[in-house]
Amino acid sequence: MNGFEVRDSGPGFITLAIAELRENQDLAREIQDRFSAVRGIHQLEVDLTEGWLTVSFNYRQLTSLFSLLALRGAFAVVFPEVSVGELTSLLGAHIQG
Repeated sequence: MNGFEVRDSGPGFITLAIAELRENQDLAREIQDRFSAVRGIHQLEVDLTEGWLTVSFNYRQLTSLFSLLALRGAFAVVFPEVSVGELTSLLGAHIQG
């Protein structure tokens, strides 16, 4: 997907490299506020130096329809073009155990 790349992933976490996040404290706060409101996300770690976002979550909770829609809203802050279908594909490709 444009704008970010998956740096690492596994059961219960994914790390994204987001160029726009590098040294951008305001964007980091916005992402943290929005992602923390998504059911199934347990922890967020932001590395402003590298522009990385690590999301720890419960896969079953995160892939419910309501959580996917909320996750789509969180992603829309940085990536308005990302669809629910793309998020589902991303989660399935990188995260399922």
